[in-house]
Order: sequence, then structure tokens, then C-alpha cells
Amino acid sequence: MLQKIIEGAAYLLGDEKCIEDLNQYKSSSQTEENSPINYYITLINFVLSDIAKNYNCYVSTEVVTSNEFGEIVIGSLDYSVVMIKRVLDDGRAVKFGVGVNTIFDLAPNKEYTIVYYYYPHKIGSLADNLVLPVGLDYTTVCYGVLYEYFSSKMQFAEADFWLTRYKQGLRILGHKYCDIKFRLG
Repeated sequence: MLQKIIEGAAYLLGDEKCIEDLNQYKSSSQTEENSPINYYITLINFVLSDIAKNYNCYVSTEVVTSNEFGEIVIGSLDYSVVMIKRVLDDGRAVKFGVGVNTIFDLAPNKEYTIVYYYYPHKIGSLADNLVLPVGLDYTTVCYGVLYEYFSSKMQFAEADFWLTRYKQGLRILGHKYCDIKFRLG
């Protein structure tokens, strides 16, 4: 999936060096440090973070025990938290507070189920596993990569063109699969 996104973006940009590096990767399973592939991976990370933040598509559920102060340290959860959706005690939602580093106002030393939206783990190389939310196709991510690419080059007319396509794909995703915090444009 990751290679398809990079290959699609590189093809649309006419980036033959990147396509050549992708073909070499298939035989050597290692990219060079200065390969354009690494730049595309950075752009993909931007796009996935944007989707996680604005569309709440990545959801995790974890069972965690509060400390003696009735708090759960947010950093102890498996993923980087975008927003806590709910806290459950034996399947029932409970009131809670969220601070900079903790979920608080819970009973001490008690097991809770935390449901939260998260940022996906950053992709570091082609060998990393890319996880897309249900309903998100690689083409929409590719459009987001092209938007980020042209924005970074300050080519705003081209960026706007790809942003329109990216938003269209995200609207479909949001209406079908995600909890949208707000609508884009």
C-alpha cells in the first residue's frame, strides 16, 4: 500500500528518480538516505496526521487501571492521543476530566476501558506497515501527498487542484466511516 501511494504520486509528478528507487527497493529492500522516497514518506505522515486530527478515523480501545490518585497517564496508552472519546466502567460511560498528561476524576486503582482517537505511528521507511482507516483508499492519500508536495514548493495553483481531489475523497470517508469534528471547505 505504501509503495502504491508513493508510486502513484511519483508517476503523477513525473519523478523518474523516485520510481527508479522504488524498483531498486524491490530487489534490495533498502533505500538510500537521500532517496526521494524518504521525502514522500514524510508527506504521507503529514497526510495521515491531518486525517487523524480532522476526521477521527483511527480509534483504539484499551483497558487501563487508574493510579492511586484516580488518574490515567495519557502517555501510557499505546498510541498518541488525538482526543479521548469516552471512558467506560463495566460498559457504562463515566464522567472524566482530561488534563495535559492525564485523564482524571476517576476512582483510584480501578480498571477502565478507554476509547480514544489517535495519530497513527509515523512511517519511517518502506518496510513499515501502513495502516489506513476503513474506507480510506490509497488514491485519496496520494492526492493529499500531491497537495502537500505542491504546497511545500509554493505552487499554490497546483496545490489547490490536488486539495480539491483530496477533500472529495475525505468527504466520502467522513460521511461513511468517521466521526467528523468539522467539515473541510
